[in-house]
Amino acid sequence: MKKRISRILALSLAVLMLAAFMCSMSGCGKSMKVKVGVKLGEDYINYKYAEAKRDGNDDFIIPANERTILNNLELRINYDDEDPVTALRALREACANSTITFQTNASGQSIETIGSYSTFLYTPDANKPIEGFDETLSFFWSFTVNGKEPEEGRVNNYELKDGDVIMFTLTSQGIEEEAE
Repeated sequence: MKKRISRILALSLAVLMLAAFMCSMSGCGKSMKVKVGVKLGEDYINYKYAEAKRDGNDDFIIPANERTILNNLELRINYDDEDPVTALRALREACANSTITFQTNASGQSIETIGSYSTFLYTPDANKPIEGFDETLSFFWSFTVNGKEPEEGRVNNYELKDGDVIMFTLTSQGIEEEAE
C-alpha cells in the first residue's frame, strides 16, 4: 500500500513538473499590467468650437467629462511570446471592458474610430470658412507610451511592457498642399 501511494505521489509530482516545464516553454501564464487612456486633444476641441461658432451655435460645449473617454483604465492582460501585447491589443481590451466601440482601417494599422469620434480630413472651404482654421488638417488618433510618442512602430505592432501607460488622443496635423 505504501509503495502504491509513493508511486502515485511520484507520478503526480512528475506530471506537475512536466506541466510547469511546458508552461514555461510556451509562455503560459504570462501577464502584464498596463493602463489605457483615451482623450480628445485640444486642437480637436478648438476645431469643434470654431465649427459650431461658424454654424451659429455659440452655446456649443464639449463637457469636461466627455473630453476623457477612458481615464487610465488598468488592465491585466495575459499573453505569450506568439501573441504579444501591442498598443492596439491593449486598446481593444480596454474598449471591450468599457463597452466602447472602436474600429481600425482596413489594414488594421491605424485607428479610425473610438466611441463616436472618428478620424477625418478638414479642407478649408471659402464658402464656409472656420475662423482660425485656414489650412488642410488631418485629424487622427495618435498614441503615447509613458508620456512619449514612440519613435518606431504603429499601433498594431508597438509592443508594450509591464507597467506601461498608453494614451490615445484625437489630434491633428497640418497637411502641406503640393505645388502645382
